[in-house]
Amino acid sequence: MVTAAQQTLVQDSWDKLTPMASHAVELFYDRLFELDPSLEDLLPPSLVERSTELMQVLGQAVAGDLGRLAPVVRELGRRHRDYGVRVGHYVTAGDALLWTLEQSLTEEFTPRMKEAWGAMYELFSVLMIEGAKTRPVEPGSAPRGGLVAAASSGAAPGARQQAG
Repeated sequence: MVTAAQQTLVQDSWDKLTPMASHAVELFYDRLFELDPSLEDLLPPSLVERSTELMQVLGQAVAGDLGRLAPVVRELGRRHRDYGVRVGHYVTAGDALLWTLEQSLTEEFTPRMKEAWGAMYELFSVLMIEGAKTRPVEPGSAPRGGLVAAASSGAAPGARQQAG
């Protein structure tokens, strides 16, 4: 659960991050593939190239629209399952996200802000993992928007799970 105070911290930090979004996305993927090189083979190059969509999805989630986005986020989880992404990979993605935020926001990335982002990411990742557990959506009924995100996790970043 993300508290109102955590939501505010995440939104404030997001506003500071968006002007450097392309650099942050590059840092994220570099760190993700450094932490787990096997992910580079799993995720199609088009996913990485369309990283502006990652920022759009995160931006909408940060704006407090995660409930409305739940079907889209679940569909992302299903698609990432189809790429071969497993639950353990989501933990790595959470670690890469928090590291990216720390590098990008430097001293402004306080322990409270890290906790807030961890809570937001956990909620996001739970939805993706729920989606990964579902069967494929029938053609024409999938949520629209073509939103693509980096892998997410059902555990809070820093918590270790076995890849499964």
